[in-house]
This record gives sequence, structure tokens and C-alpha cells, in this order.
Amino acid sequence: MLLYVRDILDDNNKVVEAILNSFREGFADAGMRNEMVLNIKDYFAGFKENLLVYVETSYIDKVYRNLYSHFLTTKLKIYGMYCIRLLLFSDEMDFQGMYEDKDFCDKLKKNYLGFVVIRPISPGTIGRSVVNPVALRLETEIQISTVSIRTSALGYKIHALGFPHSSQDRQYMTCAETSIWTIMEYYGCKYVDYIPILPSIIHKCIERNKYERDVPSSGLDITFISSVLKARGFGCMIYSNSQASQYDRPDMSFYRIFSCYVESGIPFITSIMDEENGFYHAVVCVGEEHKLRSEVDKIKATYISYDIEVDDSGYYHWGDLERRFVFNDDNSSPYSIGSFNNPNPNDRSIFPIIDSIIVPLHKKIYMDAPRALEISELIVAEILEVPAEYVIRTILVSTNSYLNHISSDPVLKRAFKDLLIGVMRFPKFLWVTEIASKEKFRKDRVEGLLLLDATETMKENPDLSVNFAYFGNFLMYFDVEEQIIKEINLTLQFEMTTYRNLQKFG
Repeated sequence: MLLYVRDILDDNNKVVEAILNSFREGFADAGMRNEMVLNIKDYFAGFKENLLVYVETSYIDKVYRNLYSHFLTTKLKIYGMYCIRLLLFSDEMDFQGMYEDKDFCDKLKKNYLGFVVIRPISPGTIGRSVVNPVALRLETEIQISTVSIRTSALGYKIHALGFPHSSQDRQYMTCAETSIWTIMEYYGCKYVDYIPILPSIIHKCIERNKYERDVPSSGLDITFISSVLKARGFGCMIYSNSQASQYDRPDMSFYRIFSCYVESGIPFITSIMDEENGFYHAVVCVGEEHKLRSEVDKIKATYISYDIEVDDSGYYHWGDLERRFVFNDDNSSPYSIGSFNNPNPNDRSIFPIIDSIIVPLHKKIYMDAPRALEISELIVAEILEVPAEYVIRTILVSTNSYLNHISSDPVLKRAFKDLLIGVMRFPKFLWVTEIASKEKFRKDRVEGLLLLDATETMKENPDLSVNFAYFGNFLMYFDVEEQIIKEINLTLQFEMTTYRNLQKFG
């Protein structure tokens, strides 16, 4: 069956009914069928109406089959075990002669925008899905973390680009378990250090530490969520909005930590609380609204390090810019956009605030964001002696990705490339602080650079965590052979292009 998204959104519901009719098993419960129709229409409400949809029936989805065999088959009521998969294509896709045209596979890959699994249940009708943001009618430009997931379409091997998403069934997989699955699906498909996880494995991890039954699920608190991710190889960190902070401005420090991890391209689980009703909800933060660098003028210059005595002007922290963030919420379509103070604007039944976040860091990252932000600011002010009113931006990167950026940067001079790539040695992860005047920052240029060893803490001597630092004519770097920090005065001008971890859409 081949149709358009606009056919799904049509008020008469005939197309959605036809899709549901292609399930192998019928529905004894008419009420559930009506709910499924509404779920599908709500999900596609934000999609471009001219997209082509290829309906693939009798689809065996690994996540739903796991849910089916470990939970649904234990019930008296009979549930279907097959799913329907909707393949999404741009309207430029032509299916004529798809087996005769030798270039058809290339055309397929070019126009493929992901897939959506329809499950024969409600709630939880929308199953494992990966949708390219290009398929949506975005209200603004966004930049998100993406993963290329191997799949198939019409018999051809192909990749779906986007961020994993699924709705919750509210019995076996609530928002907490679904968020865990989403995080593991992303990291498991992107990095060899992790593997995707199935619903039954999540519950096995929960059983080990829970003193009550875990099915039907009543949700999980942040410690249980973190323990599951920790059991799968992460070194998780939990940050709370309500915790007492070591900084002068606790509200700003939490926001700065939040935006720092987002800018670093690290998806994490966000715990949203309804203060009025005591309701908690878990969603995954996958990116942010794209902001022009000219908006640096909206930032107030501040210091958060209480022990530095400087003038009142301070530095402009790019992480302090007020912006909206992109969330994958299992109660709505993917890539919903909300502010820090209202992360769930589409749900008017709650009055949400971000209570805490669970960040799945690599277990070899020992320096987390609060420490990196504090040390970076200390070194920028006291060692590099960067003048006030400069812009600083601190992010976490993998060394391989960052060295690739350095080697391919057309702006950075050869002498610095030879030093950073040919001479120096770095740990697996780095905290990067970019330093620039407002003028250069608006042009995506960096005038000074600080690289911190993310596998080091150095609480007593924070400057010993420096791998490389350069500003003005002053160079400081860690000599691996002699195991000491060296300082050199140079007259070579430093300039490079800013590093971006996130992919822009819209």
C-alpha cells in the first residue's frame, strides 16, 4: 500500500482504518481500535503532508515481539503478534520499475526518511521508530544528536538517520523504561562499547534492586533509571535542580550544566516534575534549538567560580544563552521543542519543571561538567589571563572526533596542526573550552583554546589536568614523555573554526 501523510491525516479516517485492517489479527475491542486511529493521527500531525508512506504488513519488530512474549502472552485477552511498518520517503521518490532500475537503490537511500512501527495495542500504538527530522514541519531550526541505524526497505539494505523514539504502553514499558530503551538504542547503534537493549532485559536489571514487583510497572525513580544504565556500562551522573550548589547562582549552574551536556551532543534522560500534583515524567533530551551566534549579545557576563576576584564584567558563557531544547517524549511525536522552564508545552494537564537529569557518561570520563566548567573558568581567568568580556564555550568531545575536526579545519595553521596531531598525545575524551571575542565568535571563529583531560580530576592542582592551552602569545601543554606541563611564549596567531557536535535540521 502506497499513500501520503495527508491521507493519514484526512478527517474521514478511512486510510488509517485501511492500515489497521492489514493487521493479521482483528480487534475484538472496538474502543482500542478507535484509540489506535487517534494515536496514529496525533503522531503524524506534525509531519509534512506530501511525504510518501509505504505500508509494510506482517512486520516482525524485535522490541514488540519481546514485549509480546514476556508480557502480553501471559494475559487472557489475545493480542496480535505482528506489527505494521510505515516507510517514509520524500515526495521525489518514484517507485516505478523499482526492481528493473539499476539506480533504484541509490534513489531509495537518497529519499528515505525513516520508519514508524505500528503495534496492535493501545496505548503504545507507536513502536520502535527512527524518523529523520527532515520529515517534520519544524517550527524552527534544531540541532540534535543523530545515529544511523541499519535497517531494510523494500528488500534493500539501508540506513535510517535520526534519534530512536517509541511510545509507552503504560504497563510493561512506562516513560522510565522507554527512556532507558531509547538511550540504549541510540548508544548501542552508534558505539561499539554498548549494545541495544530489549524490554525484558530492562526488567531483569530492575528486579535485582527492587523489593516490589516490577510488572505491571508503576514507573521508576531516577536512582533506578541510573542503576539500569550503570549496569549496561555507563558511568552515570545525576544532577538535581533542587540540590544545594557549590556555586553562587544555583539556578544558573544547573542550567549551565544542562546546556553544556546538550551542546556536547550527549543525549540524557530528563526527569520532569509537576509541582502542583507531584507527578513525574521521564523524557530524553536530544538537542536544542539552533541559535545564531549573534545572539551572544543577549547573554549577561558572569562568573560562577566563587573564589576568583575579578571585575564585574566577567565572561560571556555561551551555555547561559536562553534557548529551547529538543525532547523525545513517549507521549508525543519525536523532536518536540520546549523551554527549560516549560519542557512539555504540548501537555496542558501538567505544569512541568525539570527536576533532575541522568547523564550517561562513558565510564572512563572522571571529570564531569560542573568540575570542567569550574576548572576551565579558573584557568581562563588566572593562567591564560583572558580579558573580561570574552566569550567562552565548554563542551565534552571524543578525542578522535576532535582531532578529525582539527586536521580538516581550513582556518587552523599548519604549525598548530603539527603540534596537536603529530606531537601531542591525548586521552580518550577531552573537555574543550573555546575562547573568542564577540566579533570572532559571531563568525564561528576561535581565538584561544583550552583542552582538559576528561579522564583526570586533579582536585588539588586543577592546572595539571591541562593538555593544551593557548591564548595570545602564551602556550601551555602537557609533555607525555617528560610527564610535565611546559610553558612557551610564541608570536604565532591562533585561529580555528568552532566545533559542532550536533547536526542541524530545518
